[in-house]
Amino acid sequence: MFFRKKTPSVTPYDPKKEAPELHSNTCNRDKVVGFRSLEDGHFTEMMTIKSESDLKEFCRQYAVDEGKIRKVW
Repeated sequence: MFFRKKTPSVTPYDPKKEAPELHSNTCNRDKVVGFRSLEDGHFTEMMTIKSESDLKEFCRQYAVDEGKIRKVW
C-alpha cells in the first residue's frame, strides 16, 4: 500500500465580509495570521507563522495575495 500526502484544497474567503490580517507581537515575536470580520471587527486566528514558508502556505491555502495582508503590531 502506498500513501500519498493529501494536498489541502483551496479554501476561499469572502473579501466582502473578511479582510486578511497578520498580527505580530513585538514582545515575543509571535505572528498569527487570520481574518478580521468587516461587520463586527472580530478576528479569527487561522495559522501561527513561524517562517516565511508558513505565510506562503496560508496564502496558497486561502487564495490570498500576500500584498493584501494587513500587518497589525
